[in-house]
Amino acid sequence: MDRRILIYAAVAQDGLLAGKVLSSVGIETLVCNGSEAVLAALAEGAGALLVVEEVIADAAIEQRRRFVEA
Repeated sequence: MDRRILIYAAVAQDGLLAGKVLSSVGIETLVCNGSEAVLAALAEGAGALLVVEEVIADAAIEQRRRFVEA
């Protein structure tokens, strides 16, 4: 789990496509549908978090920032 890439996209289909591309080269991924899902998945472990620009403007960015700083 510590090597998987979490994907958080504003459009579900974009997240699924990114996951499919990364999985095709052997990279484990998890598409997260919402801030709470991202925080829960981060708590379980992840190597990286792929976030699209539209999601960064979300008010929940503060929660993700605090998690990374912890």
